[in-house]
Amino acid sequence: MRDTWMAMCLIGIAVTSIGWIMAVRRHDRLADRVVMAEYAATHDHLTGLPNRRAWSQWAPTVVGDAKAVGHSVAVLLIDLDDFKTINDRWGHSVGDRVLEVVAHRLTRTLPERTLVCRIGGDEFAAIITGPQSPDDWARTTAEALRDEIASPAVIGGRELRVQSSIGVTAVDSQSPSALLDLADAAMYRQKKRNVGVTAGITDIHRLTNMCTGPWQAQSYEPRHQSH
Repeated sequence: MRDTWMAMCLIGIAVTSIGWIMAVRRHDRLADRVVMAEYAATHDHLTGLPNRRAWSQWAPTVVGDAKAVGHSVAVLLIDLDDFKTINDRWGHSVGDRVLEVVAHRLTRTLPERTLVCRIGGDEFAAIITGPQSPDDWARTTAEALRDEIASPAVIGGRELRVQSSIGVTAVDSQSPSALLDLADAAMYRQKKRNVGVTAGITDIHRLTNMCTGPWQAQSYEPRHQSH
């Protein structure tokens, strides 16, 4: 009788343990799915870079953290020149590969933990920070990016050179969408001034205190390293 009771106890313990293990595994799988869903919602599926939604969520935190330690902030908006021609002439598979190469070059050239995003189509954006006025280092960074993007790449058996226009905007405080609008305006002025010139850097365009409301604290993660 005692042996039977002990056996039943052991069986009960085993069943309980198995049930607990299965519950933990279900919880882990659910947590993994949540993480994967959040990653998919905030990252571009082609390049692996954060997307426009991530920019809206994380840009205020990046700017706020930089300002908290007394650093200056600049936004770069990178637009690939005549990208439509690449798609039309060589096909979208080549165009996609160009975007992947450019994304990798951006992450390779910019400092660690720089927020760099693909915000749509052939446009990328980055927030760069530094301890001094951005008038010099922002321009230097933009020029380095332009040169890196323009270096030849063999894609689809062809050597391609991709030119870019880069808008540079130095800001003191700004909403995420306004940051992009200002950088886009700076880039447009550059293209308009330089007819026939496919790559260039705008003059630093400074605007301050134009945020329409207080920034909300958001989570931020380092940029995704594309390979």
